[in-house]
Amino acid sequence: KFLENYLYQKKNIQFLNNKFIEKINFEKNYIELYDLKNNKNEIIEYQNLFLSCGSIGTPLLLMNSTELYKKITLYETQHFSGLATLKKKNHKSFKINLRNKKVYLQFYDLNFLINYFLGTNLNLLKSNLNIVQLYLDKTNSSKIELYRDNDDLVFEGKQNPNLTDEYIDSLKDEINNSQDNFQMKKIFKSGIGSSNHIGCSFPMGKKKSIYSTIELGKLANTNNVYIYDSSCLNDIDTQPISSINMLNIIRMIMENEKL
Repeated sequence: KFLENYLYQKKNIQFLNNKFIEKINFEKNYIELYDLKNNKNEIIEYQNLFLSCGSIGTPLLLMNSTELYKKITLYETQHFSGLATLKKKNHKSFKINLRNKKVYLQFYDLNFLINYFLGTNLNLLKSNLNIVQLYLDKTNSSKIELYRDNDDLVFEGKQNPNLTDEYIDSLKDEINNSQDNFQMKKIFKSGIGSSNHIGCSFPMGKKKSIYSTIELGKLANTNNVYIYDSSCLNDIDTQPISSINMLNIIRMIMENEKL
């Protein structure tokens, strides 16, 4: 809400509704739009372009705009679900550093969930059983690759080959041995991309490659195109990334003299 109010106060910003951006022309500094309401194509010139299409939309737009990118990688903190008994009820989330990996876990009381959906207030389960949402650090997770196949743009999940059933069982044991707040009973692997913690396709830093952003999110190899979403993060935390992403966007906006 703060960001929305800040932008609305700027007199040099105009909001256009029902427009779908299809392509960027980097050489001539214009974007091609499709007007969803009037069913027609439009062209809008720009001096500076700030992309905030999301961790999937931004790579897709860039790939559709130029053949410079042969393949764009979308990283994530992979999602797992599980069952656990919680020994100490004063905590509902845990961030744990293990050997060569990090995990973040969120607990949801199974009794509460059943009563919530049934509209009841019963103690249906005597055991303190919880549904667990688990997120594995980016380095150990799978990833998504976006590439061009003739005229089509394709998203393909690339499974980390180390994420075998044996790996998941050993992960459960490592978690249990690292603390005494809860006991994991079972961990189930979810599909690639199901975490919604996705980004780092154009990480910000001093390293200049076509797959990077530099000062204040400026896309490398451009003079006036900026990325303002999780695509420019240089890492993805195992915890929900919305707050970190928004704070980074606010920082870039407040420090950018062109806004």
